This record gives sequence, structure tokens and C-alpha cells, in this order.
Amino acid sequence: MGNFQASKNEENVVTQVFHAVTGISMQSIAERGILGGDNSVARTTLEPVVGGRDGAIQRGIGDVARALNPGNWRF
Repeated sequence: MGNFQASKNEENVVTQVFHAVTGISMQSIAERGILGGDNSVARTTLEPVVGGRDGAIQRGIGDVARALNPGNWRF
């Protein structure tokens, strides 16, 4: 229900519908990127997996980089 209330602050019908469905305002996308603001459904759902230093993808990339670094190889 909060997304529908917040969508009333958008400038036009298209951005109102987008905000109501996704929970992301166009202003938040402009400021923070495609996942929107701190409390958007997309950010709270996806950020633990894809974003930030502790995200699964970032940890996986770090693991691969460490594995490919010859300085970390032990014979």
C-alpha cells in the first residue's frame, strides 16, 4: 500500500504506475541507480545478492580473483 501512496508524488501517470508497481521512484533511480532508494523493493531484495561489498556476486568475483593470482598459489 505504501508504494501506491508514494506514487502520488510522481510527476506523470507513467512514472506513477512504475513507482506503484516497483516501489522505485524516478528521482531515486536518478540519484541511486536502477535499484532505486534504500527502501525500494528491488534494492532490499537484490542488493544482498548483487550489490555492495558483501553481495554474493562481489564475494564470488573476489574469490575468483584470488584464485587466479599466482601469488596465492601454493605448490
